Amino acid sequence: MQSVIFARNHSRLLDRSLFTSHRRCCSELSNQQKKIHPGFNNHLYFLNHSTTQDLPRIRSTEARINESELRDHNVLRSALVEAYTRCNARDDAERAFRLFETPSSKLWQRMIECDLRHDDPSKANQRLKQMMDANIEPQTFIWDAFLNFYKNKNQLNKAYDLLCDSSQSKYPPQRENWFKLLWAFGKNDQLHAEMMTYRKMRSLGITLDLSSWNSLLASIGKKGDVDGVQTLFDEMKSANVEPDVVTWNSVLNTLRKAKRIDKMTNLMEEMKSRDIDQDRVTWSVYLSALGEANRIDEMLAKLNEAKLEIFHPDPWNAVLECLGRKRKIEEMMSIFGAMERSGVTPDHVTWSTLLHSLGTAGKLKEMFDLFRQIKDVVISPVPWNAVLSILGKNVANVDLTLSVFNEMKTSSALPNHVTYIIMISMLSQANKEEEMEKFISEGKSRFPEISEYGISQLRKKRIQVEKKINLVE
Repeated sequence: MQSVIFARNHSRLLDRSLFTSHRRCCSELSNQQKKIHPGFNNHLYFLNHSTTQDLPRIRSTEARINESELRDHNVLRSALVEAYTRCNARDDAERAFRLFETPSSKLWQRMIECDLRHDDPSKANQRLKQMMDANIEPQTFIWDAFLNFYKNKNQLNKAYDLLCDSSQSKYPPQRENWFKLLWAFGKNDQLHAEMMTYRKMRSLGITLDLSSWNSLLASIGKKGDVDGVQTLFDEMKSANVEPDVVTWNSVLNTLRKAKRIDKMTNLMEEMKSRDIDQDRVTWSVYLSALGEANRIDEMLAKLNEAKLEIFHPDPWNAVLECLGRKRKIEEMMSIFGAMERSGVTPDHVTWSTLLHSLGTAGKLKEMFDLFRQIKDVVISPVPWNAVLSILGKNVANVDLTLSVFNEMKTSSALPNHVTYIIMISMLSQANKEEEMEKFISEGKSRFPEISEYGISQLRKKRIQVEKKINLVE
């Protein structure tokens, strides 16, 4: 027992001795570094944390570094380049950058980004070529910098040209950069350029991922090109990419626009056979298509099927909107009752659909009765806007509309830009120019777009008044 205790104590003493020796060595090394690199840590900390307001101090720090033994220290030189580019001081950054024989990929990136911020893409392109000539591969964020620059300039075609020109170089753009260009064309509704990028990617042997396929299908679907969507859908499956529910929804939405209801029904059956979960979007699109085709009985039958799978208000809202648009108010309220009994909570779309449908059908009493029940519990401005838009269609309801608006301002559902547009439009029709100007002034303080809309309405109203005066004269 005593031998065990002796061995344990000896081990502790040995560990303590080794720790003390290690700490002494570290302390000596730190002292040596301070002798060799006085002020190194202070300079580095300042440069790494400097902001655009520190530019004069960065220049003075560079001067002190140049006068010391640190003038050739690459870590500080790199920090200087990054600090200058952060301040967008391109000439200063260039001076520090040229001192490197082989700048790192990160420094090349900083200089290219600085060139682009100076609206000098030709210099950035030249620097990109110099970088590749120096056998440094551009990372994906460098290509992203060019893409973002051209996207902000609405010149995505130049980004396409850059990727094409560089695709045969030693360091071609990466797969992700092509994906981002494809998505950018899709967001800008440039279908021709998007398809051109897709064909170029295929020629380069770049395989699309699921998100890229979905982006292409959505873009073609916006144009209502059923054949184009079907062709691309077949190409996707032949490329061994398994479609997900987003893919199927894109195809369904395109078929809806083309009023190909039978084809949609077949597609719904195919989804079931493939065990693909049909989500709320799937059912909403399908039910809306049946309603638009006036196949009401079939729509209601499919709703009974959908409610067993989707516990969400969207499919119900699609049916309610269809019935309301066709002025089938009794059927609409019956479906709403079934929705509540099924335990699905109505959302702001549900309430606005009901209110707007009742108001459009001339059932103002029923609309107000429902509105009074929900106005204190619904925090969205959408149902309020539905009531205001119905009242605003009749200039005789100006006082009532203003009263509802003032009540809305004190509720939890604050007015949004749509609210102000509704009010300005109503006051314009009622020839209430003074009140209209007050709403424009009040609205533009929160929503700048109100100013442009309000001024255009005022201009139209004044032109109409001038025409009436000219006719009288």
